[in-house]
Amino acid sequence: MNVSLNLTGGSGFNGDIYAYLAHEGTDDIAILLNRPGKDDGNIVGTFGSGFSNVTFDDSASADVHNYETTLGGSFVAGSALTGTWQPDGRNVDPDLVTSSSSRTSLLDTFDGIDGDGDWTLFIADMSEGGSLTLSDRSIEVSAVPEPEEYAAMIGLGLIGFAIWRRRVGSLHGLIVDGKLHPQSAPKDSNQG
Repeated sequence: MNVSLNLTGGSGFNGDIYAYLAHEGTDDIAILLNRPGKDDGNIVGTFGSGFSNVTFDDSASADVHNYETTLGGSFVAGSALTGTWQPDGRNVDPDLVTSSSSRTSLLDTFDGIDGDGDWTLFIADMSEGGSLTLSDRSIEVSAVPEPEEYAAMIGLGLIGFAIWRRRVGSLHGLIVDGKLHPQSAPKDSNQG
């Protein structure tokens, strides 16, 4: 399952943000953000400000919690985060979260559920003082086809091919025990 989340905000810090996604069909949640950058040596988190066209995908190459480290010198404090990231997944108290906290609440939580129904996006600024003002948001949830669906389609295709092959084979000869035996032309009764 992929989730595209677009948040546009003014002042405030991304390191203050806690966000999760929930679906009415399950009690589980996917933690999208849990105070990015917060660690033992950094109790306030990242100083980035805002999100613009951020996509959360379990198969992305990097964890959003550590995006400042991942981007290194290319990230400018105070700028909005963009790109595709793994969700934070750390289902722990936002005051206690660190980069080494276990990541147990990713988007695969929703694998196999029906995507219809009510989805809840919860976003909170967990710090006093400045706040991230949310001026726009959008969310798109798209299901990723499961391998079982492809296997079923391939299986049906092979069955169809086998039926077609059997019919074509029967037009050119007689199939006995799965082997093609060419049919001889009917003998003319006038030939001796």
